[in-house]
Amino acid sequence: MVSRVPVAVVLLVVAATPAAAATDGQLSLAAASSFTDNARGARDGRQQSDVFFSVTPALLLNIDSPRLAGNASLAATVSRYVNQTDVSSLSLAGQLGLSYDIARRARSTFTLSGGYSKTPAVTSGDIAGVLPEGGAEYVAIGASGAISGDLSARWRAVDTARSDIHLPVGAAGGARSNLALAATLGVQYAGPRDAYEISLTAGTHLYLDEEAARDAPRGDHNFALQAAWVRELSPFWNVRASGGAAAVVAGDLSLAPLAAARISYQRLALGLFAEVAQSLQANTLVSRTFSATSASAGLSATFPALTITILAGSSHNRSVGGEGASNIDGARGAASVRWTLRENIGLTAGYEVAYQVGGDAHLLRNVVNVGLVAYWPTLRQRPAPLSTPAELRRDEEAERPAD
Repeated sequence: MVSRVPVAVVLLVVAATPAAAATDGQLSLAAASSFTDNARGARDGRQQSDVFFSVTPALLLNIDSPRLAGNASLAATVSRYVNQTDVSSLSLAGQLGLSYDIARRARSTFTLSGGYSKTPAVTSGDIAGVLPEGGAEYVAIGASGAISGDLSARWRAVDTARSDIHLPVGAAGGARSNLALAATLGVQYAGPRDAYEISLTAGTHLYLDEEAARDAPRGDHNFALQAAWVRELSPFWNVRASGGAAAVVAGDLSLAPLAAARISYQRLALGLFAEVAQSLQANTLVSRTFSATSASAGLSATFPALTITILAGSSHNRSVGGEGASNIDGARGAASVRWTLRENIGLTAGYEVAYQVGGDAHLLRNVVNVGLVAYWPTLRQRPAPLSTPAELRRDEEAERPAD
């Protein structure tokens, strides 16, 4: 089951590639040496520091055709620790993303991701999300799809669906088996510089094993109504604000507020964002659904021979499903630098920190790493395959004859 997920990604890419499509690919190999002060992701004074070495081979495939664009990736990471010889880490991951133009005003997208992970300390997940304590061994599979159609030059309808499943492996699998499903139906309106959206979402988070107590909920369900506004402040600055509410059924019926505000800047060599949000998060890593209050920010800058990325986030999370209520606070940060030594060889350095408090226990983990990455061949930068109603409208206006 573990090996079939990445193989299926490659088979889907090959099967979905039209005869007239142009494809290219890239192989890469990365090696890194890292130090951590908490090798096993332990809490409250049980931390053990260690040095570990990692190797990551990866494959990237790109597809370009008049109506289909997409990419697929495969990667494997193997890590070995120096002092704690019984600790090792293995990660296999595959991802496929496709965008297909059904017609000039209709588009579909599909994303499939999956993989296997065995790690002494879980570090993946959202930058402002909750992490499980200690290690885990699991298979994770996610899929999402969307169909959007322009009803007119300014109106668009969007239908999206997503599923995530987490399956622990062995006795040390970590979280229970759980499945998260969500479907959203929305309508968007795009003005000259403003866009508006109203959406209705139905979601469910199911716990699939039999370990829970008999009187504990077997899952939680929610129905959310939200409205959003997007403003184009300039060709580079955008602001987005949204608000709404969700009815949550988790044993009892409760009402959860939803809100978010985000400002972003994007230019060729520089991107940044800042966001605050009140949301519902079905966290499959810990088999719980949380009502989360979060703040996050990020920056990416690209220079001729240097790329810098910085991410930071914090959150307060209150569980709304599962066995018993819990409150978890956390903060995470990550920074990386990549220096291009020559066209296809780069030197990397990074730092990660995770801090989490739940009840009387707390978790702190720092990781510092340096490494080398080589890839072949050098691929051109390609634009994102998705268009927006505003972009389509500008294209149409450019095609109109002058009065």
